[in-house]
Amino acid sequence: MLILSNEATESIIVQLSRLQKFSLVLLTLLTLLFISRKGLMAGDFDEYVLMTVAVANHVTPEIRSQDIVQAKQLLPQHATRFDELAEGMQTQAPVPKYGYYRASNGEVFASHFFAYSAVAALPYLLFEQIGIAPSDCLYFLNLACVFILGICLFRFFDSAWKAAFGLLLFASCGGLNYVLWSSPECMSAALLCAGLILFALESPIIAGMLIGLASTQNPPIVFALGLAPLFKLILTDEVNASFVTRLRSVFTKRLLLGLTLGSVLFLAPIVFNYWAFGVHSVIARDSTSTAFISWIRLHSFFFDVNQGMIIGALGIWLGLAWQVLTSTQAEKWRSFFLLILACGLSCLFALTSLVAGNWNSAAIGMMRYAFWGAMPFLFVFLVLLRKQVAWDRPLLLTCLLIQTLGVASAIQYRYLEHSPLAKFLLTHSPSVYNPEIEIFAERSRHQDGISLDKNSFYAFDLQGQHHKILAHRDNKHLAIQLCGTQKIDLSALPTRDAGNGWFYINGAMSCRAQE
Repeated sequence: MLILSNEATESIIVQLSRLQKFSLVLLTLLTLLFISRKGLMAGDFDEYVLMTVAVANHVTPEIRSQDIVQAKQLLPQHATRFDELAEGMQTQAPVPKYGYYRASNGEVFASHFFAYSAVAALPYLLFEQIGIAPSDCLYFLNLACVFILGICLFRFFDSAWKAAFGLLLFASCGGLNYVLWSSPECMSAALLCAGLILFALESPIIAGMLIGLASTQNPPIVFALGLAPLFKLILTDEVNASFVTRLRSVFTKRLLLGLTLGSVLFLAPIVFNYWAFGVHSVIARDSTSTAFISWIRLHSFFFDVNQGMIIGALGIWLGLAWQVLTSTQAEKWRSFFLLILACGLSCLFALTSLVAGNWNSAAIGMMRYAFWGAMPFLFVFLVLLRKQVAWDRPLLLTCLLIQTLGVASAIQYRYLEHSPLAKFLLTHSPSVYNPEIEIFAERSRHQDGISLDKNSFYAFDLQGQHHKILAHRDNKHLAIQLCGTQKIDLSALPTRDAGNGWFYINGAMSCRAQE
């Protein structure tokens, strides 16, 4: 029997007491946020709301007529969305409405997996009984995942104010933008970050389950399970031990169990899709294409000033670079490898997201894929902070200020208009910013779902003048479309290739009368 000394017992009691106080304060703050703000119906909210109602009603994700009636009662302002689905279900169409499919047994399911909604069904049933709007159950679940992340951060730092700083970084890295959304972006990001932290804290079983749950809604997150042991291997302090000994210390039975449980959760949507539709994913089959993968999109994922990761992670990137450069000689290589691993994991997330058909997604600032794709950088930033005996407060305040400016910028514009920084560049240095063509076309015309026409052009206008033009090389009438009977020499204007035959004409252009 293990007998603890009085000092050890007192230390555990004190730590538990501090954790309880932190938990109570965090719970109070999140509760106040829940009371003061309503959930935002955005993203694929109708799918998740319907699946939540379905699971609550009959413990299956099958969408039935009564579920639609109940969803309309919850969200009467969005009744037309549900009416369209109800009409499609009556016609026995294989796709009753975009986002919903009829399975081989005739039942109707949403295209997204139901894990997020299944968990939300618990607060949904509770809210029905106590008089809280049941439609806020998804928002409540997002906040619950933030609470889990907060507890993990406290365990990680053993400090309330350091854990609070970690939460502020998460909030400024997309958390504040997406926590209100009735879709699983916030859950995925919070559980991914919490899972990586728990792997570092020698809690691989819970860590694997959290990351596995996050991957049920955003499958690329499963790569974190594969690279988590490498993070742990780099963090292992057994410097003088042989490589084989260090491997054995990392790949324990508990780690393997955690990875297995996470993998099982990841495979659940695949098994369900094969059972229902005969394919591993109806979304992958019908809404993605490898033809979309390009260097332009990869660059856009990280650096686009309208919706790239740079909007929500610039402060963290700069802080990471500074930490690596100023780390001690003994820690420099470890810090460098952690940074490289974070870059590698985030790139894996990006590459598997490039296949999405709707690239100019309905985003609040940073696109949703980039939000959870930034979590490896946040995790490594927190790891390097934990190793510091005394935190560099001017550096941290600078990083947080940059992050806060990103949040402030993100709430100033919608996904169908250019960001303040993008407008500045398009106006004063248009050749510097050459976005993915869907982003430019939809935000310049303020229209979603544009089908790009090779025989037309798309322009960013300011005070009636074109400052940047997107056109296709097959458009033989571009000069006439731009200037009519007047004259313009397009060959004299600076251009930039945009891929697939499209190109940008940069700079303010003017037409002149025929000589």
